[in-house]
Amino acid sequence: MKLRREYNYYQREKKAICAKFADRYVVIVGEEIIGDYSTQWEAIEATRKQHPLGDFMVKLAKYDEDQAFVPRMQVKKVD
Repeated sequence: MKLRREYNYYQREKKAICAKFADRYVVIVGEEIIGDYSTQWEAIEATRKQHPLGDFMVKLAKYDEDQAFVPRMQVKKVD
């Protein structure tokens, strides 16, 4: 699996990464965080200038990320 090293590094160091980069998008290459950004798009755009897509992982540093994601939706009352 490509990016397995980056994924394993994030899982192993998640507590420290989240403490330092809370709610920021971190860019991981190998076992190193090479940047942190406020948006995922910004992280990808900045990093792809130095590294090809697929050679880095962008991850939101959020300790409670395992919670279920419920997309925002609009509900309309039906009479």
